[in-house]
Amino acid sequence: MIDNRARFGFIHGRAQTKCILKPAGALASFAALAVFASLLLLTGGCSSAPKRPAEITAARNACDAQIAMGDAASARGDFANAELYFAEAWRLAVGADYEKGRIRALLSRGEARFAAGDIARAQTDRQQAYAEAAAGGYPALAAAAQASIARGNLGEGRADVSTENRAVRALEAQAAAREALPLLGGEPLLKASVLRTAALAEKDLGNFAEAEKHLLEAAGIHEKGLFLEDSGYDWFLLASVRSKAGMYDRALEALDRAIEFDRKAEHSAGLGMDWLARGTVFEKKGERDAAAAAYRRSEEIFAAAYLKENERAARAALERMSQ
Repeated sequence: MIDNRARFGFIHGRAQTKCILKPAGALASFAALAVFASLLLLTGGCSSAPKRPAEITAARNACDAQIAMGDAASARGDFANAELYFAEAWRLAVGADYEKGRIRALLSRGEARFAAGDIARAQTDRQQAYAEAAAGGYPALAAAAQASIARGNLGEGRADVSTENRAVRALEAQAAAREALPLLGGEPLLKASVLRTAALAEKDLGNFAEAEKHLLEAAGIHEKGLFLEDSGYDWFLLASVRSKAGMYDRALEALDRAIEFDRKAEHSAGLGMDWLARGTVFEKKGERDAAAAAYRRSEEIFAAAYLKENERAARAALERMSQ
């Protein structure tokens, strides 16, 4: 993240610097002029001309800003604009030969593409990020990239991955996350992302308490930084963990928190998914009326946000309740 706080120096009175010569005679004048000339050479004179900066960071700062805006767009489900931000971040990083910017742009774009369901290209970005971080000597970024790759390989929600293979992949993600987390103390947002990976791995392995611990830590990071959409998603994921563990009432409590954050962010896509998940939990509890009401609310939100594919999914769930 970019620290947008500017540092201001407060000067309580600016004295005008004056170079005054008061010669006692020709020799004194010459001596004084010689000293004055030496001072000019050493100090650059008495002018207030600005000094040249030791380092220019305009392109790097602009790259970081583009990545932050891309992350924000991705968190809201605005993947088309996220792609534009990351493309500009990449251009700036390449032009300035900004290695960390290249790696961060690839990691963030990989996360966005993964969230959008473009898993193949997401994994390509993550693999390139790992290769560049390893070659450039950035162990924390390399570890974060490995954890992201492992997350992309997790089998949850994938019919093409067998139960046995899912466990193997979960163990790989668990190991990658454990290796990365100690290195990310100075990278809170990357740490939060890896904590999600750790949680999903533990969920796949049936370690629900560990999964919850990781997600609560991620939520704490996002809440502290006022990343509202990310906070909502952390609680959404926690609801899925609790639901899988059969703790349906606690899952609904987590979804209440997700809705709270997504309302603050006016995050329509997130709100629609929160209500859809509430319907699923109520359906698991056997409360069909409550499930139908939640599915209807989800359908309305998706329709208002012109999210047609999601609207159809909510409508299908609602129709199932009427059968």
